[in-house]
Amino acid sequence: EAIAAQAAALQGVGRARARLVGSEAAPAVRVTLWLTDDADVRDVLARLDDEVLATARSSLSLTDLPAAVWLELDVVHTGPRVA
Repeated sequence: EAIAAQAAALQGVGRARARLVGSEAAPAVRVTLWLTDDADVRDVLARLDDEVLATARSSLSLTDLPAAVWLELDVVHTGPRVA
């Protein structure tokens, strides 16, 4: 939950989901990010690695934490298209 919360707070991310997978000895993380229209994808991915995943690695006392990241476009519901 902490990874998802930190990722969701990144500029350009509308919402996020994360889960740890693998074993205790060899964990990995799966992250889904829903990006806003104005997201800078390169910046989002750099900050995800430099800030969010770095914190997770530190918290878990790991030097390596493999991550799979899925990117989706966040859908903004503005109301019905037909009147």
